[in-house]
Amino acid sequence: MSIGASSTGVEQYRQCTTSPYNRRMANDVVAQAPGRVNLLGDHTDYNDSFVLPLALPFTTIISATPRADNEVHLISAGYGTTAFSLTDDPSTVDSWARYVAAMAHLLTREGIKTSGFDASITTNIPIGAGLSSSAALEVAAGYAIAGLAGIEPDPDPLPLLGAHSYRVAPRSAGDHHGHDDSP
Repeated sequence: MSIGASSTGVEQYRQCTTSPYNRRMANDVVAQAPGRVNLLGDHTDYNDSFVLPLALPFTTIISATPRADNEVHLISAGYGTTAFSLTDDPSTVDSWARYVAAMAHLLTREGIKTSGFDASITTNIPIGAGLSSSAALEVAAGYAIAGLAGIEPDPDPLPLLGAHSYRVAPRSAGDHHGHDDSP
């Protein structure tokens, strides 16, 4: 998934939109979300306390093309390919794709009609560095899925869905997410 911190947004976009899944550019939705760091309140957000995040110039970009079924096929520069059905329980989806599956599940629960898609994902947010790479993936996925449904989501509640997606697709112990997991 990571293409290296030195990549520019333009390079990321080119890599994302030239993947094998992006065949019909006219139907693509491209979404992005930044990484972030806390100026105040580190490790307090998942305890429902206040935080002051700062968006970073690192981003996750998703380029998605609609499918006619409920299948989701993902390709990532760092994590390879995976697939799942929108009818699958998000907690059963393979590792990093759970973030996308959980967001699709939550958007469906919020009344957004989702359908399958092929997506290419790239990021220059350092993974595991505490810069909210997983939150950026969730929020970018939310914008892409909503965009494929023809909806421009309200930007305020979307990160809150991302912050609560851990309840839908539990992660490993110690991987805390809270309302700060937003761009």
